[in-house]
Amino acid sequence: MTGETAPTTQSPLLDAHQAAGAELLAYGPPDAPIHVVESFGTLDYEYASLRKACVLFAAPLTGTIEITGQARLTFLESMLTNKVGDVSPGEARPSFWLNRKGRIVSDLRLLNLEGRTLIACDAHAIAETIATLDGYLFAEDASIADRSGDLSRFRLIGPTAPRLLELALGLAHPPPPGAGLELTHNGRVIVVEHTTDFAEPAFDLLVAREHAPSLWQQLVDLGEPPPLDESTGEPAGEPTEAQRELRLRRAGWLAINVARIESGAPMFNIDFGPTNLPAETALLDTRVSFTKGCYLGQEVVARMHSLGKPKQTLVALKPVAQGEPAEGMPVAGGQVFTKDDPTGNPIGAVTSSTISPMLGGVPIAFAMLRTQHAEPGTDLVVNAEGAQLAVQVQPALRFWPISAG
Repeated sequence: MTGETAPTTQSPLLDAHQAAGAELLAYGPPDAPIHVVESFGTLDYEYASLRKACVLFAAPLTGTIEITGQARLTFLESMLTNKVGDVSPGEARPSFWLNRKGRIVSDLRLLNLEGRTLIACDAHAIAETIATLDGYLFAEDASIADRSGDLSRFRLIGPTAPRLLELALGLAHPPPPGAGLELTHNGRVIVVEHTTDFAEPAFDLLVAREHAPSLWQQLVDLGEPPPLDESTGEPAGEPTEAQRELRLRRAGWLAINVARIESGAPMFNIDFGPTNLPAETALLDTRVSFTKGCYLGQEVVARMHSLGKPKQTLVALKPVAQGEPAEGMPVAGGQVFTKDDPTGNPIGAVTSSTISPMLGGVPIAFAMLRTQHAEPGTDLVVNAEGAQLAVQVQPALRFWPISAG
């Protein structure tokens, strides 16, 4: 049996963000955009805080599905690409949900709790994920519902994030990476999940929509030092001991995006999507089990695995020249060419790019390339803001910490 799905909703903090000077961007199709904070006008400081202290980011671009019932894990085990039937309460695990042709419907992250399983995925993939999963529910004791409109999601990222959770929620021992828990604090039920996409301690916080403003403000008041007085350049007040320790800053998508690209975390609907096969994403090791039983799309996945190489694959690109300013930055959609034919037929396109502070300000990018040109160490050329940039395929998607691969 399946619960009703709710329409995609905006963050309940949108007005407060705008009052705080946030710049917004629209995520998703023009007819159904989700408004996300781009930055609070301080991108450099937001990124620096992510790496040196911690940042708080409202994440309505990620939706939430709830599955209940005694048979929920058995059902999901028969549907998803990863082995999830043995997920213990408090354990999280990523997976793909495919269609019959082996194409990706959604990129999921399951968090199993007592009595229910929460699934995080792209907010724009929620409706189709629920509808298609529902098509395979028959007599199983399982119920699927969209909770994106009921639950608000924040991300708390950075070295001082665990300490903020301890001071704000009394959580002396946050869950380890790949795990989560549910607690009640000041009458609010809060789910805390330790994610692994940013090479820093990173926690998703889920709370009922009506409690989102109070939780957000509690975290800001506790951890964010007073702003600077525009007329004097001095702090508008004396920071508390906790604020000096935590140095929290509200952040937007631009800072988060830099960190997730540096950390080698591609995103569904940005770096790959519904037209792609799992083998094309470079995420097989974390999303697909080749030892579990049958699931939808398994024949296609197994056939591609036995063939060894898909027609295209996602790779990381970095400039060849070291220690020199790049002539331009690749942008999403920028064409990639072979070194020997830089103006001929493109062999792929950039999916995401950024300037990497951790690598000394060089441009880095993900790109979907024809597999014959995707071997690590391959020298290529990419269009970059009116110029062409010499780049090299990296050994792994992760740029930072530097991969040993």
